[in-house]
Amino acid sequence: MCLSCLDSFLSFCHSVPLHNLKDRVWGILVLANRDQVPDKTKLVEIAEKKLRGFIRANSIKFPIIIDYDQVFDTLAVQGTAIVIMDTGRQIIEKFTFPIKRGDAQKIREFLGKN
Repeated sequence: MCLSCLDSFLSFCHSVPLHNLKDRVWGILVLANRDQVPDKTKLVEIAEKKLRGFIRANSIKFPIIIDYDQVFDTLAVQGTAIVIMDTGRQIIEKFTFPIKRGDAQKIREFLGKN
């Protein structure tokens, strides 16, 4: 993540009420360019350690999991993103970082729904 995207991600996370994050949000860490790395085991170990430190250092209050099987690779092609799965409206929307102000409001409204 570039610094602009990282700042956008952290600002967004800290702007959403905690009760909305805990129950309705999952983070998924996609390991980009994984096939180009000779020692995939080492890459995963490093990613796990960095993720633990990132969660702790930034007080992330929702679960973040690592996409070991590369299920979400195609969603990360354009960079870090938020994916909303709205079953009520039967849609899936994707917002890439840095998040635009209007998109952030739209996502917060979605998270605020019961």
